[in-house]
Amino acid sequence: MITKEEILEVNKIYYKAFENFDLESMSQIWVNADDVVCIHPGWDVLLGWDKVKQSWQKIFSEQTLLKFTIRNPKILILDSIGIITCTEEIFISSTSAITQTFFATTNMYRKTQSGVKMFYHHSSAILVNERNLTITYH
Repeated sequence: MITKEEILEVNKIYYKAFENFDLESMSQIWVNADDVVCIHPGWDVLLGWDKVKQSWQKIFSEQTLLKFTIRNPKILILDSIGIITCTEEIFISSTSAITQTFFATTNMYRKTQSGVKMFYHHSSAILVNERNLTITYH
């Protein structure tokens, strides 16, 4: 049985790896198998660890700074599966702008022999939110 504490801890590690562009940590968080699924906002569905890993390599190569705040996490436990739904509030800083944006996200984890691992991630932009803000540098 997976626990709420295990899910919250690995979810915290996932976002820290994301903020730090840490591909090695990201690889340890994810199940490295053909049945994983990742859907980044605006991307096609990525099936299998090889494609998911390539997506993280691409994201981490961009010259931006990210800071996540996780809002309203809800957890559902189904035996050895844990599901977190939340709102990601992200501050994105690049050389030309600072953006605040929001995504509705589902992260799914399962208990494996090597611990709790992510096997599914889906984020979708929240389009109607008066709090979305972009500051452009001139």
